[in-house]
Amino acid sequence: MGEIESYTMPYDERDEDTGKFTSTYPHQEFLDSLESLSGQASTQEIADDVGCAYRTAYQKLIELEEDNKITSKKVANARLWMLSSG
Repeated sequence: MGEIESYTMPYDERDEDTGKFTSTYPHQEFLDSLESLSGQASTQEIADDVGCAYRTAYQKLIELEEDNKITSKKVANARLWMLSSG
């Protein structure tokens, strides 16, 4: 039998307008993922590592870049995310 990987579930919040539960992924999960992936990775690699949709990962990574926590550069048709130095 294979080894079971530990998985951190996102915490759920109820949307005030619709009343539906939505999964929220803390920014730290994306920073931790990027660090575990040698400090640089594509959006899809990070989404796979965190266990979320590509779109969710991309939005969180954009927010982290706006906060100067990470940087990115376009490589072919993908975006490569890197931990900020400093």
